[in-house]
Amino acid sequence: MLAVGALSVLTDRLMSDASETVKHSCAVTLGYLTYKKTAARVLFSDCRNTPGLYDQIITQIGPAAMISSDFITDYECARKVGLPCMRYCNFTILFATIFVILESIISAQCWPSLIRLLLAASQH
Repeated sequence: MLAVGALSVLTDRLMSDASETVKHSCAVTLGYLTYKKTAARVLFSDCRNTPGLYDQIITQIGPAAMISSDFITDYECARKVGLPCMRYCNFTILFATIFVILESIISAQCWPSLIRLLLAASQH
């Protein structure tokens, strides 16, 4: 199911304005997929990147949920710890790298290097 992109179709339908029956069916299918490690990792990532997706799954899946307790525990732990959204991780790493470079340039009083760096960045 992952190879053909079914997971993204299911999450898109779940977050759309589809009927409650479609949303429930998508949530149940996603719940079953949490028992597969690869699917659970992809869904975990999607839940971190799509605000409200996890809550929508839990809401739509109903009381007789078939969803991995490990998945729920892992996601709730990540939410409690406050892990950042994964789409911003690369940006954070890039920002931290630029900050360290700029800090070293400024602390070394290398203003010409800073100006060259900013000019080069503005051309791209």
